[in-house]
Amino acid sequence: YVGGVVGHNRGSVTHAYVNGLIVPPHSTMISMYMGGVVGANEGTVSESRVEGDLKDDYPSVMAGICGLNRGTLDHVKMVGDMSIVTGLVAGIVGENRGLVEWAEYTGSLGRAGDGGVTIGGIAAYNLGKISKSYYGVTEGTKTLKLSASLTDPSDMGISPAAYAGGIVAKQSNDGVVEDCGVRASWLILGTKVSNTVGMYTGGLVGADSG
Repeated sequence: YVGGVVGHNRGSVTHAYVNGLIVPPHSTMISMYMGGVVGANEGTVSESRVEGDLKDDYPSVMAGICGLNRGTLDHVKMVGDMSIVTGLVAGIVGENRGLVEWAEYTGSLGRAGDGGVTIGGIAAYNLGKISKSYYGVTEGTKTLKLSASLTDPSDMGISPAAYAGGIVAKQSNDGVVEDCGVRASWLILGTKVSNTVGMYTGGLVGADSG
């Protein structure tokens, strides 16, 4: 677990501020969880803000605030852009198994790199609850510019499908999204699909199993 403030949080992180987020160099480890504030959260992260861009050529689970959440993310905000990303990437949390409320991401959802990608404004993969959260864009930015070469890099066994959503990219049947909103003026989709896999996009949720 890699975090800008805490790697693995089991307590409370409040009023954290990270400016100029930089993704550290790493190899192709899909099990790596990275977050601008915490890598993994089993406690509470609140009243925190991250400013910076998410860019990573290698598959990972990465987000502006938290990589993996099993606790609570409350009143957190990410301002930045995503570009050339692969794996599970989101403005707030990569994989959510807890509670996210009053979260906000402002920026573009970026462009996918080679391989399968799951990009969400708030969460990439949601198995928990997301409430009262918001995704918006700054003036002049494009909401989604997804141009994916859907291949399996390095034969890692990663699903080459692409998922993108304003709030959640991919949601399990246990996931809940309520009282959330998206403000978007652009939706640009481009694809260089090299096989028969699909691309799933939605203003709120890209794909929902529930």
